[in-house]
Amino acid sequence: MIKNRLIKLANYLSKQGFEKEAALINNLPSEIDENRAKEMEALEERYFPSYYAQDSADILDDMEQPGAAGVAYIDDRSEEIKGYLYGYQLVYEDEIQNANVDLDDFECFAPECEQDVFSFAEDIIQKAKSGEIFYVSNFLIDKAYRMKIIDIINGFLEEVRSSKYQYIAFDALSDTHRLLMDGDRPNPAREERFGMTVLGKIDKDTPMFIARVE
Repeated sequence: MIKNRLIKLANYLSKQGFEKEAALINNLPSEIDENRAKEMEALEERYFPSYYAQDSADILDDMEQPGAAGVAYIDDRSEEIKGYLYGYQLVYEDEIQNANVDLDDFECFAPECEQDVFSFAEDIIQKAKSGEIFYVSNFLIDKAYRMKIIDIINGFLEEVRSSKYQYIAFDALSDTHRLLMDGDRPNPAREERFGMTVLGKIDKDTPMFIARVE
């Protein structure tokens, strides 16, 4: 069903003149300089409110974070960045500790969490402290390149799988959430499609989801 919807979306975008040629690049931090960061800043400003969009300095700082990794699409003609998905090693003090998270803030989606939420929570917190969780930071694709969304996700997950990370975290306000979740629950078809299992949710100011990359 998802495949059929993606085919229909691609056909629609093609008819609307949205089908664009683009090349996927990986190892994103090594590709980003000030000019590339400005291109990404322009996309952020185009699609996000000013209080949410990152500027080029923020983006360059992201690329210097421990474990930074990601992929991007470069338009074949303009040679400009038209989409990207990246992240870096989750910082426990920033993303979890400062939220004053306790056991009551965990909601389980997978049996390994439901069977013993205390042990699960302790394990996730320890993994966060040990730098074993990859935090998905930015995900943005220009409207004209939306048909490339599956390619960019698969390219990103290949980078994560080739690293030391088996777990990723993403926020409820991200496009990653809209792709993997169906309302308040994981979407099984999409979990299978991308080879991921959403294990649970940590309720804080912005709910954070923890998933295992298979």
